[in-house]
Amino acid sequence: MMRAFWLYPLLFLLALLGSGCSKFYLSVQQQWMDINYLASVQANTPDPRKAKPPLGQRLIIDWYIPRHILKQNPQIVLDLIFWDYTTRKVTIPIKRQLNYVTYDLLNEEYEKTDGILTYKAQIVAEDGTVFRESKHQLWVNLITIEE
Repeated sequence: MMRAFWLYPLLFLLALLGSGCSKFYLSVQQQWMDINYLASVQANTPDPRKAKPPLGQRLIIDWYIPRHILKQNPQIVLDLIFWDYTTRKVTIPIKRQLNYVTYDLLNEEYEKTDGILTYKAQIVAEDGTVFRESKHQLWVNLITIEE
């Protein structure tokens, strides 16, 4: 009787991948946007947007949540602190288990605030419980002092 020795390492690998760390996540990536963001610049092709290219920042927020959280009408709560020390809270409803959204700070708004200094994103259920959180490495709760 011939044994399939290759089957044991494969089963071990599948068991290892299926257990351990949680597969659910919330991720935020920051991207700078300027003339080099345009594909036409990289490909050296004509583009009317080259005359007035975007200038600013983009946050790409992606997630994967379990079905029981999706049933609780979750939303992403994005807290932003800008370089001019103003703040903004943006809420984004979550309609799918796995998806992504972008938050753009471009042109006049970018110049007015000097850009995004730091951010915190949370997946918050309808009852206020936080399922996942992702913070920029410089995130702190901003302390404001009234004059």
